[in-house]
Amino acid sequence: MNEYPALVTNSFGLFVLATLIVSGCGPVHAGKRPGGRRESPRAPAQDGVIQGCRQAAAEIRHLSYTGPVHLEFREQEQLETAVGNHVERLAAIPGWDILEAVLLEFGLIPNGFDLRTFWKSLQSEQMAGYFSPRRNAIVVIEKPDPSRSSNPGTLAPEAGHLDQTDLDALRKAMLVHEFVHGLQFQNLGALNDFRRELADTAFLDDALMARKALLEGDATFVATQYLLGVDQDLSCLLGVGKRIAEMQAEARSCWNSVLVSGPLVFRDRFLFPYLDGMDFVARLLREHGWDLVNAAYQWPPVSTEQILHPSRYLEGDLPMSVTMGDLSCLRDLGYRVLSSGRWGELGVRTIVANARCRECAGVAAAGWGGDRFVVLENGTERLVVWGIAWDSAAGADEFTRAWRAGDAVPNAFPPAYSLAREGNLTLLVWGTYPDLDNLSTTLCDGVEVKTFPPSPPPFVPSMPE
Repeated sequence: MNEYPALVTNSFGLFVLATLIVSGCGPVHAGKRPGGRRESPRAPAQDGVIQGCRQAAAEIRHLSYTGPVHLEFREQEQLETAVGNHVERLAAIPGWDILEAVLLEFGLIPNGFDLRTFWKSLQSEQMAGYFSPRRNAIVVIEKPDPSRSSNPGTLAPEAGHLDQTDLDALRKAMLVHEFVHGLQFQNLGALNDFRRELADTAFLDDALMARKALLEGDATFVATQYLLGVDQDLSCLLGVGKRIAEMQAEARSCWNSVLVSGPLVFRDRFLFPYLDGMDFVARLLREHGWDLVNAAYQWPPVSTEQILHPSRYLEGDLPMSVTMGDLSCLRDLGYRVLSSGRWGELGVRTIVANARCRECAGVAAAGWGGDRFVVLENGTERLVVWGIAWDSAAGADEFTRAWRAGDAVPNAFPPAYSLAREGNLTLLVWGTYPDLDNLSTTLCDGVEVKTFPPSPPPFVPSMPE
């Protein structure tokens, strides 16, 4: 049976944890367990260390195991072979080509970018361990070979970035992270619904990204607290995800990584669940404790906006529905819809930062209320239509200013476009069409925006931003 598409998590969190160590963000307690006892450095494969990580995950997370979580060891070559086979299977899926087309038409990958090769390299680099819900087992590399990977989880001390104590702590933290996934699976009904949804070709989906942020942010929070020491004030972890994100520039000089040096969209979407998800969980935990975090699995966040702004999650601020109007004028010319979807606040931020205005991307995206993009094609020609509804006119203003600021940026993408505005709605079009200005105005008039009443989770009061 092929199990790889069912994998829920791998070691992208290791990049987060390794950045934490390399950048000196707080003390690292190699093997420090609840109660303050410090373990002597030992190989992570030893039974005592494994049991210590298992216990630490349960004690920090305040959950109990309802059954065993098995630990299975694989040779690094075995995991790399599984990754390669998985990428080859993806290459045969129609959705893979559509994903590539969407990324290209939004300027997120360059022309000629070999997505299959990049994806294989990225997954092979980052794979050091994962939790398999099907077998209720953690699978880890038994003997990491640093010559085969730039993954911080497989680096040797000779690499000069992490000493042996740091490496032992990092590998233990990875085990703690994966044991938390076992606890989620056993106690919270988590992971069952994520097998299909977190398949690689679905990684642009805004709602699924939000749910993954809860899942991975929870496990990363526990692993981070394990690294920093459980006796530290919880408030020390508030915002640590954003602080690690700010350290990425420094991390680039620490090791040659496919993830760090690749296109921004992959960095953003692979690290978001760990970094922003960790901040989301820390905020819920500070305000209402683990009971709220547990309850969130039954009432999961529905947008990356709710992850970036936890108060909007608790207020039940739902995304607006944005529906394109009549596209018959394009169909009459031979265009057909290739793909459509919702970028969400995270996607807007990435697109603006990538080729329009990096320094103002966060502000430009913060007023997001909902969006809908459509990529159309006519033979070899393509056209993008992207409508974004904003919470206020001020939000639409901020986005418009940031987008137009890109006009002065060399090699800005798209090089030609038309932006129409109607109240709190902006509509962008670019691609092959004789009159983009007329098209944007016509389509903007036909966009339907529907708002929904707040639907706060039933178990907690609202909290201030």
